[in-house]
Amino acid sequence: MVLLPLAEQLFRELEIGPVTDEVITGKNPLTIQLELDGDLTLSLKEGQLGPVLHAPVCPAAQERRSELIERLMEANLFGIETRGSVIGMEMEGEMITLSLQMPKEIDYNAFKEGVEDFANIVSYWQEEIRNWSHG
Repeated sequence: MVLLPLAEQLFRELEIGPVTDEVITGKNPLTIQLELDGDLTLSLKEGQLGPVLHAPVCPAAQERRSELIERLMEANLFGIETRGSVIGMEMEGEMITLSLQMPKEIDYNAFKEGVEDFANIVSYWQEEIRNWSHG
């Protein structure tokens, strides 16, 4: 398992405390919740290809649905607007999500930077979609 030692070090560095059963939301595969603030909760998941980061971005508005889907597809094109993450919707189409596959062979510094970048891109998309919905 690659994820647990990386998550433990990240939790220590962020002064969140230890990785306990309270933040472990799945055991097979290992899934750990990282709550950064009220609007930003990340799931760190042990994937076959390495750690996977996943986060809800915001609810998907029903109005202008086809325009929203087109905008999300544009954002995924070449991964530029998502910094290599994938933005999409949950199966039910109610929540917009962002996911990132990290490499299996990853050191702590690259993992930490990846989590920071991912959190920033989630925040960016929360604001971007909020502004888009009102525009």
